[in-house]
Amino acid sequence: MTNPSQSFKLILKRIIPNSIWVVIIAIYVYIGRLSVWLALMWQVRGASCFDQAKLFLSALLAPITCLNDLGIWQDPQLLFDCTVRVKGVGLFFLRKFTDDLYHVFPGREHRVFSHHRENLVNGDVYIDAGANIGFYTVLASKLVGHAGKVIAIEMVPETMSILVKNCKLNKLSNVTFVNNALSKSDNKPVKASVFAGHFGQSSIYRHESHMVKHYVSTTTVTLNSMISASSLAAVRLIKLDIEDAEFFALQGCMASFNKVQSFIYEALSREKSNEISELLVSSGYDISPLDMRNSLALRNH
Repeated sequence: MTNPSQSFKLILKRIIPNSIWVVIIAIYVYIGRLSVWLALMWQVRGASCFDQAKLFLSALLAPITCLNDLGIWQDPQLLFDCTVRVKGVGLFFLRKFTDDLYHVFPGREHRVFSHHRENLVNGDVYIDAGANIGFYTVLASKLVGHAGKVIAIEMVPETMSILVKNCKLNKLSNVTFVNNALSKSDNKPVKASVFAGHFGQSSIYRHESHMVKHYVSTTTVTLNSMISASSLAAVRLIKLDIEDAEFFALQGCMASFNKVQSFIYEALSREKSNEISELLVSSGYDISPLDMRNSLALRNH
């Protein structure tokens, strides 16, 4: 079903000449990019004066850099490697010319961020699947405290090294790192695509050759095996953001569903969303949307 805003856009597109429509869209995208930078600068600060200067210069030049490729989405990017402090979360080392900066922006997934803040408590167990550079790992680690436990899963070695570095920057001691790809079976060799500048989109199921920076070889692991190996009696929340591998990861968790209270998962298409929903609903979870891509599955018994 088309929502009202989409219907309005379709009507405008029919009555406005295409050349003018292209200009309108470009202006809309450009303003959107700058607004993200403004929101970022409200919540993110350089960890030192030097870092703040690098962050400020990247923001100052944003009106120019945001003009690039207005026909596609563009993450805000730093022009220099930089360590930043995110208000209410912690310290993060970020790589230049990558999506790292956008992935530590709390406003990127406001409702996902809020759910973590409002529902994780001292002593909980949390699994961050697709941990990337550790935004949710750091947040959850501080929320669950020394009595709790965090398992951070990241399959790309280069990104894993940044994840570990960020956990050290925040002096975390309750995080276990897993450098594997999540799937429905254990110990299967797979190839993961790492996209140029977009480490957060690395995938074992998406291989758009024109975007691939390089490939990495890794092996699969299941949530069942990790939950069993760690002797976990209960898991409060599992966050799944693994670029089209969510359904397979859930298949590899079915034997442990009775131990998992909730999932937050991303679905990149309606087909994937329906597939995941059917599996979780039939396994005793209630589904509710958090935003355009992310949903919450909460165990109902």
